[in-house]
Amino acid sequence: IKGSRIRRIARGAGVESKDVKELLKYYHLTKRAMKGFANNRKLRKSLMKQLRFT
Repeated sequence: IKGSRIRRIARGAGVESKDVKELLKYYHLTKRAMKGFANNRKLRKSLMKQLRFT
């Protein structure tokens, strides 16, 4: 997303541009991680097992 779009989103949300950039960075990292889990059945099973016990 271009800088002007980030500024517009930040202004509309009432936060600073750096907060929007940080959120986008976290979103992309999470998206990439979930894509990896979707392709790895064993990893997904072990993650679900761990989440059940916490």
